[in-house]
Amino acid sequence: MITSLTLIGTLFLYGLIRINSISDGEMIPVGLVVLDEKTHAMGNLNDETEIEHARNYAGEINKLAKLGAELIVLPERAININKETESAIVHILSHTAQQEHVEVVTGYTNYKNETAYNSALSLNAQGMITMDYNKRHLVSVLEDQFVPGKELGLYVFRDINMGTAICKDLDFPEYIKQYGRDSIAILSVPAWDFVADDWLHSRMAILRGVENGFSMIRTARLGRLTISDAYGRVTAEADCSNGNATFLLGDVPTQRIVTLYTKYGDWFGLVVIFCAVGFLFVIFLKRKEIQSGIE
Repeated sequence: MITSLTLIGTLFLYGLIRINSISDGEMIPVGLVVLDEKTHAMGNLNDETEIEHARNYAGEINKLAKLGAELIVLPERAININKETESAIVHILSHTAQQEHVEVVTGYTNYKNETAYNSALSLNAQGMITMDYNKRHLVSVLEDQFVPGKELGLYVFRDINMGTAICKDLDFPEYIKQYGRDSIAILSVPAWDFVADDWLHSRMAILRGVENGFSMIRTARLGRLTISDAYGRVTAEADCSNGNATFLLGDVPTQRIVTLYTKYGDWFGLVVIFCAVGFLFVIFLKRKEIQSGIE
């Protein structure tokens, strides 16, 4: 009991010291937006409809930029892109990013080649593609049409190391730890939730930022839009689980924290396991000793 209380007390004390040691760093104004769920096409796709859908998202990017956002994140599979629509849709997003001087990150369904991917694209303020990432961890059955990616989604924005991962990727601590080891300051996350799990799934994702010391911008269809810092504090949040179009404006910290978890992994869990085995061994020896004394 004393050992347990000591451990819990130490953790709370460490948390208080860590929170109170926060320094005021640079903040970036960011925007998150999801269009009405009914406007996102699935199944048989119409090229003209998809191009118009991209224009609608570009219109929302314009609005957020005029409200001061410098980095804008759209949700998972916000737009469908195939080889026929690629040039037009990328031009729409590129022109908008350049015109408004903003960085844009969008999830998209990648039908550009014979192999289909669940992808994310980032475009800088010059309209150039800075990252094209393919989701690594796919949802069984629901995403069997896609092939998993192989590379991390890393890019640079205003001399800040950035990363992008997609929804289910955030359920895998070992994978996201790689972003921490690449010293990113902010992770942008296009996502897609299942309504009932919106709050829980957003908090599971936010925990990855706490583990690895980076801030997070997460834009989820049928879920939560969240901005959180490296301490897990949600600084802004909106809910689009009802399927309605939703946007969020807020500031994201650029402060990067070096964490023990990023450096050493699950060392605490291993220590607990070894201690438990040690306690069981001591109990076993004590019982043998008592039995020997009785005999």
